Amino acid sequence: MEKINMEIIISSLLLSGFDKVDSVLFTLVLGKIVLDNVNSQKFKYEDEKNSKVYNDYINHDGVIFNLKEGITLDMNVSPLDNHVFPLRKALHTSKELLEYFAELDFNDIVSRKIESFGGYENISPEKLDYFFSNKEKEIIENINSLKINNQKKLIKK
Repeated sequence: MEKINMEIIISSLLLSGFDKVDSVLFTLVLGKIVLDNVNSQKFKYEDEKNSKVYNDYINHDGVIFNLKEGITLDMNVSPLDNHVFPLRKALHTSKELLEYFAELDFNDIVSRKIESFGGYENISPEKLDYFFSNKEKEIIENINSLKINNQKKLIKK
C-alpha cells in the first residue's frame, strides 16, 4: 500500500496534464481514489507537511493550486545541492497514482464538478477560466460532443 497525501495528489494531477487543480477537483479525485481503494487497497492517505520543493514552485491562492508564475514542469531546478533536473522529476509524485490517473476516466469527475456549480449553463466564462483547467475544458468539449452525437442518433431513429 502506497502512502499518498495532498502534495502527491496535486503534483501527480499537474504531471497528468492539469495546469491547475481547484479544491472541488481535488475533493472529487480524492473521493474517487477512496472509493476505488476499498477493493484495491493500493493507497493510504495520510496528510503531511508539504515539501520545500512543493512550497517553492506550487502556488495556492486559497482555491487554486498551480505552478507559480514563470515556472514550468520542464524547467530545471536544483532542490539538492549539485543536482539539477526538471521540476517534473523533483516534485513528490507517485508512480502508482500516475498510472491510476492514466487509466481513470475523468469524464465523471468533471461532470460532477460541473454539477457542483449548478450545471454548465450556470458557469460564466470567468468561472470557467478560473476554476477549470485546460484539460477539464477539453473533457467538457468531449462530453458535449458525445451528447450532441447521441441526440443526433436518437433523432434519426
